[in-house]
Amino acid sequence: LGVFPRGATDAQELEWYDLDMPGFVWHTIGAREAGDLVTCWMPIFETYTSDVPIHLETEPESYLWKIVINTKTKAVEERTKFEAVGVTERCSTNGAYSAEREPRFAYLMLRSADEEMYTGVAKFDIVLEKVLGCISYGKGRFGGEAYFVERPGATEEDDGWLVDIIYDKASDKSELCLWDARALDDEPLARVKAPHRIPYGVHAIFMTPEQLAKQPPL
Repeated sequence: LGVFPRGATDAQELEWYDLDMPGFVWHTIGAREAGDLVTCWMPIFETYTSDVPIHLETEPESYLWKIVINTKTKAVEERTKFEAVGVTERCSTNGAYSAEREPRFAYLMLRSADEEMYTGVAKFDIVLEKVLGCISYGKGRFGGEAYFVERPGATEEDDGWLVDIIYDKASDKSELCLWDARALDDEPLARVKAPHRIPYGVHAIFMTPEQLAKQPPL
């Protein structure tokens, strides 16, 4: 596990910690710091194949892990696997909570056995270390990333929406769905139906009209 100290100015300052386990990581949730201890949260594949079977039923399973390192003694003090959460990857957080503003809530994509993509999302509290609720996409419906969008004027970390493009195998069509990140109801607050299937993507971003207006012309 590689960790950059706060204030690092050179790549040579990267610190490596041996977790004494095999592991492959696509994405991380984030970390929380308390004195010399840094608690890192991420889904870890304990095995992965060289053919990189992303978006396929054969992709290995990954689970949420908590890794605690001591930056003074350079020791790994804890490794905890949260297998009860289920097979998970693609973790979304409120992007405004990082670095000095440590994250608390993560939105973890859930994958059922032998499915090529994600069948729902779990909201995980990394302070209480438990699942607060889940959204199911429904039978035969799959998503790629439940992207968190903060509500304008929000003062709480989880005040906002989750947005994902859902593919329905029965109809062979896709729709953009929006859920309340606090209520976590299975039924979306809103749907935007696409005229045809939208292929599974990798990542997303949300931009306000004001942010779009600041982008340089193509």
